[in-house]
Amino acid sequence: MDGDGAMTVEEYVAARTHPDFRSPGRPGKGEVCRTLFELLDADNDGTLSVQDFLRAADFMCMSDRDAKAYFAQLDTDGDGRLDATEFQKAVKRFYSS
Repeated sequence: MDGDGAMTVEEYVAARTHPDFRSPGRPGKGEVCRTLFELLDADNDGTLSVQDFLRAADFMCMSDRDAKAYFAQLDTDGDGRLDATEFQKAVKRFYSS
């Protein structure tokens, strides 16, 4: 996790296999979720744009159309960006489905 704004397969595997990923507070909580958010936040503004989210969705083999629709559902305040709380809900939903 080098903070370059792009997630490599190696970084994903490292985050996914980190002990915190299996913590009692999982899914969607803990250091792994924060690290993933920080990796996706390309401009380091503390939010994820649609483009940031599309990069993650592409990695997860989600179509752009589905990812944009999901983003719209997650963007509960309608500002066109996901904050850490909105993202945490996305991770929780993804791993609970």
